[in-house]
Amino acid sequence: MKKTIHFALAIFLLLSGIISPVIYAYETQTKEFTILEADFETESFDGWFPLGGQSTLSIDTRYSFKGNTSLHVSERKAAWSGPAISTSDILQPGESYHFEAQVWHECNDKKNISWTIKYETAEGESYTSIASIDASGGEWSKITGDAVIPPEATGSFIYFESDDVSLNFNIDYVIITGLKQAVTQKAETEEKIKYTFDFESDSENWRPRGNPVVERSSDFCYKGEYSLHTSNRTNTWNAPTVNISQLVKPSVSYEYSAFVMYNEKQYENSHRFLLELQYNYEGKEKYELVAEKEIQKGNWSKINGEYTIPEGATDIYLYIQTASPEDDTVSPTENDLMNFYIDNISIEDSTVKHRNELIQRIITAAILLVTAVFGVFLIIFVKNKLRETQNMLDSASKDTMTGAFNRNSYEEQISFYTSHPDKCKKIFITICDVNFLKYINDNYGHEKGDNAIRRCAAVLLNTVGKKGNVYRTGGDEFVCITKTDLSVNISKALEIESGNYMGYPFAAASGTSSYDPKTDSTPDIKEIITRSDKEMYRNKQLIKEQMKKFYDIE
Repeated sequence: MKKTIHFALAIFLLLSGIISPVIYAYETQTKEFTILEADFETESFDGWFPLGGQSTLSIDTRYSFKGNTSLHVSERKAAWSGPAISTSDILQPGESYHFEAQVWHECNDKKNISWTIKYETAEGESYTSIASIDASGGEWSKITGDAVIPPEATGSFIYFESDDVSLNFNIDYVIITGLKQAVTQKAETEEKIKYTFDFESDSENWRPRGNPVVERSSDFCYKGEYSLHTSNRTNTWNAPTVNISQLVKPSVSYEYSAFVMYNEKQYENSHRFLLELQYNYEGKEKYELVAEKEIQKGNWSKINGEYTIPEGATDIYLYIQTASPEDDTVSPTENDLMNFYIDNISIEDSTVKHRNELIQRIITAAILLVTAVFGVFLIIFVKNKLRETQNMLDSASKDTMTGAFNRNSYEEQISFYTSHPDKCKKIFITICDVNFLKYINDNYGHEKGDNAIRRCAAVLLNTVGKKGNVYRTGGDEFVCITKTDLSVNISKALEIESGNYMGYPFAAASGTSSYDPKTDSTPDIKEIITRSDKEMYRNKQLIKEQMKKFYDIE
């Protein structure tokens, strides 16, 4: 073991020495940064829209948490209808984010307001709760929480909702923060492979293409304090452009990227933007599309792609413009000629980038291989410890006779639902009880009675499976807490088992109940259990009627 560790350490130190000669070394620092901040002081929706078109949004000058305005939602037609904004371009899959916002309503009593993320995956739509709050009326309440975007997410948006459909409410000072990997590059050669335009000192030779106005602006920026603003456009090709003839080499693949944003209220919620190149080649002027993207209003969005300039090309220009109408005979609309901002444009030699990425992957793979030597021993050790811990937890939470969870586990679960009543809306409670147990014990012996209890538990555990948990709460009493209504499945399974004669009569009664918004003013776990218990006793009486010869034995 000691020799293995020493050998692995030696390889690790050797690989550490290999990393330094790589052309580009990366120093990574982690810092928190603001991704989105909405205060609605521009008196525009800033990309916010009514979810599903089932409500009305307006800028409210009566109430605000900071400044003079907030966003008001009214005429809601569903509990989920409320203000929403697309976050597909700003929330990255697999990353954790912190969310804060202020909410307000004018009702006299407290009202529940929730904040949710909806995201798309290959399997369909999913939801993650950010936070929920019972907000008092007539005052601003802070709603805050943390959430992780699933790695498989392909798009997302956030929205506010309330289970009271009649509730009108305001939101203000919406902030999303996260952790950003700030990468500092150290070039060890004189050849520069990446160029960045951030407009912090000047316009950096960017100029108008055609007759628009192109100027630095401090109104909005992706990073730093300045961006480049384009306005007064009369054609879609009117755009900010820069001559990159001295920056790029023909026959070399480069990755071009830019951050784009527009937010004026008269424009539509999304529009297509193009990242293009113009150059002279063999006596002709060429126009090449590098990348295109549908961009959401009010959000900085990255548009990027790779392209190789042919050998012999001259007078190379990079520019960003809006898309032209698909029908060439149609004149551009106000949206086609919108004002917009660009920031943090970069041009990077993708061959060097890919080569460095390959080197990094090789080094990483080698380090992982060495780490695996330690990992094998560590995994074995941890698995043994986890197995011991799990066995201890199982023995503490499971009923040894039946394999179901025990009474203590049941009480902990009921305590949880008591303190989190909203969770009761998504569960079903089924209570089961073995019939004729006293008769079995008196006439066939307690071993058969115990066997009847185990049979009932086995039926419930097999039927419920991974859809919930089964608890033994008393001698012959069981409670199933499930995510879906399994009442028919459980009743049918118990009926089939009762027909399987094993030397003594067997039957078990069951009753199921759940939260009923028509009759329950608020979710109450005890009320649900009471209804389940009554249903079980009705079923028990029915079974007794069907098996009259055992009617008076319990």
